[in-house]
Order: sequence, then C-alpha cells, then structure tokens
Amino acid sequence: SLWVEGAVAAAMARSRLPATRGKSSSVDGRSLVTAFMAASVGSFCTITWHNAGNHSIRTTVLPTCTRLSDNPVRIRHPRQIKKSPSQGWFIVFKEWQHQMSKPTFNMSHATEMIRYLLIVNSTNLPEDNLFIQTLLNQTTVWLTEGQATNKQVNIMMRSSILLREEVPQLQEKLLPLLYPLIVPALEELRPWNATALADAAAQLSNRTVELNRTLKKRIIRLGGKEVNQVPVKVLPLLARAAGNVLRGDRLEWLLRRISERVQSALPLLSPLNLANLIWTLSAAQAIDEQLQQRFTDWLARKVPDWNKRSLDELWRIVCAYAKSGIHDIKLMKLAARRAIQEDLT
Repeated sequence: SLWVEGAVAAAMARSRLPATRGKSSSVDGRSLVTAFMAASVGSFCTITWHNAGNHSIRTTVLPTCTRLSDNPVRIRHPRQIKKSPSQGWFIVFKEWQHQMSKPTFNMSHATEMIRYLLIVNSTNLPEDNLFIQTLLNQTTVWLTEGQATNKQVNIMMRSSILLREEVPQLQEKLLPLLYPLIVPALEELRPWNATALADAAAQLSNRTVELNRTLKKRIIRLGGKEVNQVPVKVLPLLARAAGNVLRGDRLEWLLRRISERVQSALPLLSPLNLANLIWTLSAAQAIDEQLQQRFTDWLARKVPDWNKRSLDELWRIVCAYAKSGIHDIKLMKLAARRAIQEDLT
C-alpha cells in the first residue's frame, strides 16, 4: 500500500486538495490504503490514512494546502502560448496537457480547447496524438453523461465539421454522440449560435428526416422574423446553410432578405466573410445588378489596403463571379492591378 499512499499524497500536494475522503479498495486480495482525510492547519496539511476497517494507521504532514480555487484551470489562447507563428501544435498541447491534469478540469474547459483547435497549426499532427486522444476520451465521457450545454454542442459541432480533414478524430469520436443533441440545440439556441450550428449541421451528409425538418424551420425563422437579431458577421453562415438545405422560392426569398440586410453593413464583414457570402449568393444566382455594384464599389475602396492573406479572398470572389457568369469589368481591372502590385511568389 505504500505506493498508493505515495501517489495520493503526491497528487494532493500538487493539486492542493482541501479536506476530502476517499474509498477503500482491494487489489490481489490485499486491502489498500486509499481512504484518507486531509485537513489544513496553519501552514501545513495533515493527511490521516485509514485502512479498510477505518482505523487510523498513519498521519502524513505535507506543506501548505490551499483550496482548489487557488490553482484554477486556465485555457490560454494559442496565440498567447506560441512565441512565433512557426511554432506548431506541440507547444500549445504541452501547456494544455498541464491544465487538463488539474482536478477542476471540466466540460467547459474541454470545449474551449476544442474551439481553439481551429486556430492551432495542426500540420503534421499524428492521428494517434496522445493529447487529442485523452481530450476526446474525457469529452465523450461527459457527453455520455449528458453534461454538454447547447452552446457547447454548437462549438463541438463546428470544430468537428471545420476540422474534418486536419483533425478527423473529432468527427470519429464526437459526432455519434453529438448527433442526437443537434435538434434540441437548434430549437433552443439564440439566433447567433443557432446560425452557426445550422451551418455546421447543414454540411452533414447523412442528415435524418427530423434533422432536415428542424433545420429548414429554424433557417427560415432566422432569415425571417429573427434576421435582425442575427449578427452581420454570421449572415454568410446563414446564407450557406440555406443554400445547403432550402430550394426554390424559399431559398430565393431568404437570400434576398440576407442581401438587403448586408448591403448597409458591409464594413462589418471581414474579407473572409465577404468572400463566403459572395460565393454563396453567386452560386445561387442571387446577385442582382444593384448588389453587384455595391460589392464592387466596396471592394474598390478596400482591396488596395488588403494584405497578402486577405488577397486570397479577392481571388475567390473573382472565381465566384466567373463561375456564375457575372461579368464585372471594374472588378477584373481591380484584381489585375492588385495582382501586378503584389509579389505572389
């Protein structure tokens, strides 16, 4: 039993556990000392060990014990951890592993890590990465126990869909457990999160009849009476979700509603979101001459200041116009001039 005592004492010293009590157990017919009681007295922590008969057999005095709240879990943003963009996932995972070992690590912390995976450079990330396996194993336990909130369902769904190529383990482990939670989450979430979840769910290839019906109803509601409650920056997600789920007059009506809302709010769209919106609208033939002119005039003012990374979105917009047969001489000239100025090597 000495190794058990040592392991528990070391764990308590690291975690700074407050007064608590464990349970006795037996391995190979031997009763092990796993029941204990700790009490903080002054600057020392006294641990009293008990055998299976609840008889005190030893008292251990450790340095100061403080409450768990004195050593909280802190999930830092990947950009706060990495000193340079060239540093990969292993730097981030090393710190997160330390946070995950704390006894107060819970579902909200795991969800935050899964959300931040979208930002981590996952180049050369092996499929059997120990940190990812441990994180997903613990998350699946909490999902099975029903501990996920609707917002957490949304975050995990989006990460699973967007990282299906870089981190396929997310879909393999989480999607089977998330699937039955999508419908109630769609019905209960507020417009912002409901839009993001609808976009993720609309990209699933094996949607059930119930999920399809719920998706259609919520997307129509988001584009109808709730359209002014949907933040402009997530309207491109609503347009993409509608394009994947709706057809005919309903799709045309909803995209027109989104277009009307977005025309006066283009400054709120990032180059990425603007390109996503134009791509969806052009594919559905939902860009009329007025909206096309509005987009082009806005791009003419902003593109000269875009950096090399943002320019990728300009090329996507040009491709979207070409693919849908939209002829915009002003946009073509703008793209040509910007390409000449930029070192694209």
